[in-house]
Amino acid sequence: MSNGLCTVCDAELSDASSVCGNCGAPAPGGDTGAPSAVEPPAASSPQEQPTAAEPTQTQAALATSDTTTLPHQDPSTPRPNQSLLQGHRSNGVGSGLILIAWAWLLCLPRAILKTIVIFAICYIFLKGNALNWLIALGVGMFPILRSVFMAVTGLGDGWFTRQSKGARLPSNRERERIYGLMSKWAKESPEPIRMPDRVYILDTGETHNSFAIGKSIFIFRGAIATPHFAGILAHELGHVNAFDSRVVLAINGLEPQALNLVRGKLPLAGSLHFFLSARPVMNRLFGFTYHWWSRRREFDADLFAARCGVAPDLISCLEDLHDFDAPMPWTIGQSHPYTEFRIDRLESFMTASRNAARA
Repeated sequence: MSNGLCTVCDAELSDASSVCGNCGAPAPGGDTGAPSAVEPPAASSPQEQPTAAEPTQTQAALATSDTTTLPHQDPSTPRPNQSLLQGHRSNGVGSGLILIAWAWLLCLPRAILKTIVIFAICYIFLKGNALNWLIALGVGMFPILRSVFMAVTGLGDGWFTRQSKGARLPSNRERERIYGLMSKWAKESPEPIRMPDRVYILDTGETHNSFAIGKSIFIFRGAIATPHFAGILAHELGHVNAFDSRVVLAINGLEPQALNLVRGKLPLAGSLHFFLSARPVMNRLFGFTYHWWSRRREFDADLFAARCGVAPDLISCLEDLHDFDAPMPWTIGQSHPYTEFRIDRLESFMTASRNAARA
């Protein structure tokens, strides 16, 4: 026989008990004057609320819990989570460094060969000058040294990259739309979000695409006016926060973008491009590795967007991208995973966030 359920914790009560054995709350209709084993928490007065300088209860819980949600969170909309953001960044850095090192290793044979050829030319014309090896190493190893510099500093995605892509700076209304969204996510995140140094616009009608290189995000103009733009932007912001865009910059650094602007237009441009660029030996093998890495990073960038609360927007965008799918993406250099699998992961994340918010 039971006396119903506890009004606080829903535990089953016995007839003989006047208090809940689980939480100590008085049983319905029982002797409420009897002291309970555990007093229910009292509501805090306005004077007891934490000040701006003190960490709130939510912020303290986020440091130790993977399932805590922000106080303003709608259970149907996932928001950023501190530990998940940290994992997002660490996974991107680790796999990105391995991929860059693999690219450098594959480029090394060609760089060594060029160094030897340039040294021989310098030896003939400079008659054994002590600068021979320095010149040969500087020119022969230039692509790898440039790529190392880009990977370490994140520099090199500025004016030349912008010109090679045909991009421009955003207009005032475009800037307001873009930075308004990013500022909103930065304020809502319990952990600092890394913002891009630059945002560029590509004047095309493409409505489902954008990309990130280094510390910059390139946005297709047609995407800004779409209802799912927030999902696209958050996805690219995920690449910036996970070191992915710097990996792309470092790999692009193996072939100087500035020379692509004049290649085929100046007499010596082709020769300069040959000496100052590097293409990995066994290029198909590197392409296979790169696209495998890229497909994994796309999943993580999707989840970053979901943590920003725009999973429905991103799903809406992805539902129009089925024509991008290929029967066997690893055979044709497909850099993105199957669209349906991306949607599955986003929906699973939203379901898990709802369950955690209701727990």
